[in-house]
Amino acid sequence: IASGIAEETFFRAIMQPAFGLWVTSLTFGLLHYPANRRLIPWTIIATAIGFLFGVVYEATGSLLAVSLAHGLINFIELFNIYRGPDPHLTA
Repeated sequence: IASGIAEETFFRAIMQPAFGLWVTSLTFGLLHYPANRRLIPWTIIATAIGFLFGVVYEATGSLLAVSLAHGLINFIELFNIYRGPDPHLTA
């Protein structure tokens, strides 16, 4: 949750009012660029999620929903990394 609060405070409360929704969403996505090129679709997904978070923030003016959602996504991703690859999905 702390990472969600920190990132959303930076992107939504600081960056988005200064640079707008589109630039902030693109920056958010690019900063989630993976080290492994196979995971580049994650950058596209992160950009779309950043846009969605930005829309929610503009509509509500609140960081609560986007921070909690971001924290939940991070938790799920870290859980999946810790758990390891799904043996049913590997060849």
